[in-house]
Amino acid sequence: MQNRALAKFLLPGLSTFLLMISGLFRKPFVRNAWEFIIVLITAVLAIYLPFKFAVGEQVAFYAGLEVTVTLIFLIDLAWLTFQFRNEGITHYFATARARPFYLQSWFAMNLLAAVPFIFFAPWGFWAFRLLKLVRASNILERWRLKNLQYSDRLTLLYLVIVLAIIIHWITCGWIVIHIVDQQPNDDVGRYIDALYWSVTTITTVGYGDITPVTRLERLYAIFAMLMGLGFFGFLIGNIARLLSKKDPAREHYLDNMEKLSVAVKYRSLPPGLQRRIHDYYAYKWRKRLGFDESDFLDGLPHSLKMQVALY
Repeated sequence: MQNRALAKFLLPGLSTFLLMISGLFRKPFVRNAWEFIIVLITAVLAIYLPFKFAVGEQVAFYAGLEVTVTLIFLIDLAWLTFQFRNEGITHYFATARARPFYLQSWFAMNLLAAVPFIFFAPWGFWAFRLLKLVRASNILERWRLKNLQYSDRLTLLYLVIVLAIIIHWITCGWIVIHIVDQQPNDDVGRYIDALYWSVTTITTVGYGDITPVTRLERLYAIFAMLMGLGFFGFLIGNIARLLSKKDPAREHYLDNMEKLSVAVKYRSLPPGLQRRIHDYYAYKWRKRLGFDESDFLDGLPHSLKMQVALY
């Protein structure tokens, strides 16, 4: 009876709270600010938790930080659940909508990330917090797609962030397994040496002044080199893909400038006429009139096509 009475008391309040949260999050500014907070907290955890595991120390207010992170992640989970159930939004890794939300993989990942295992489970369970990286990467991808004019720059920025986090994780792993002769409390020196080893190993430079000694260290070094080889190949491939993207208007402009150069050579065009032709093609480039937009427009419905025509 007491449990039923407690449920009758709590459920209406919980429903009201969720409706209030959903109303706030529907506002673009509030939603963007909230997603920025999620990304920022996740990035801080991705840096701090492995470092804490490596050096075995924690800040004085860590318990309060864990409680705050738990509350924020639980609110975020409630918001994602509300979106899935009431607004028909399918989250990352979502299966058929016929399945209940609590059987969806995105729900399980966000729930595990929200549980404060540090208070009642072995220390290794801190890694579940990092499952929130999936949610953060999903937010960053949506930001990139919403700001297509900065898509290439944002892609490079995200790759640099991922590279920095991977190097940090490998650095923390090396601190854990490497045998050093430094003072036990010299955490800064240990981290700098491990960071130096990680960068030289991942980039396959390998000066050899810091070397693996034990079998475990050698296996870890092999893992780090393979990680570096794979990720740097991925990074260079993405940079090459971004650089190879062509602006149709710019390509058309450069092609016309080549034709103008040939005409000047073989037709001996006067300087005034050359300048007027150049100014005409420069105007077309600035106004983005130098390429055929018909294929792009044909794929749009009539209403959107008319709105695009206004610009």
